[in-house]
Amino acid sequence: AWRSTGDVGDPGHADWNRILGNFDQNALHAASGGRNHWSDPDMLEVGVPGINANEERAMFSLWAISAAPLWAGNDLVSMTAETQEILTNREVIAVDQDALGQPGTLVLQGPAGVQVWARPLAGQDSAQALVLFNRTSEQVKMSLKWEDIGIYHEAQVRDLWSHMDLGLIPDKYETNVPAHGVVMLRVSR
Repeated sequence: AWRSTGDVGDPGHADWNRILGNFDQNALHAASGGRNHWSDPDMLEVGVPGINANEERAMFSLWAISAAPLWAGNDLVSMTAETQEILTNREVIAVDQDALGQPGTLVLQGPAGVQVWARPLAGQDSAQALVLFNRTSEQVKMSLKWEDIGIYHEAQVRDLWSHMDLGLIPDKYETNVPAHGVVMLRVSR
């Protein structure tokens, strides 16, 4: 593992803009990552004052899609149930620790800070992890055509934050993404 950025925040206070800066800087190193090669954008600020729950889920998802080390930077003794739920989401952790080890990359840049990040996953089902990321301060409706991310058939979709199978979706996926938030999916054949 190697640090790809400076510190993500000041001790005891998370800063959303610095989190974004560290994520963006770390993403520049995706080609260097892979099994046993981990680019580290610094500790997670989940449960640290300064960011809200949407931003915490976004940070955790972005670190996971990047195959970054998931080092908690919060006080583990006094964390809230919500913080614990975020930090122990087994489905998101499984993406981070996927055997393929390949970091995700930006596959779609939409208008006004709307992005889609994708990461191939190990296995026979050609699965990908996707993060639909809304950098804006307003909720946005996102529509993702499978063909825009290289899927030319219907896809089996699972929402990793709601822990729900969304079923077989024919050609595109639509959802609302909260301000400074994410929707994280596992998509397979």
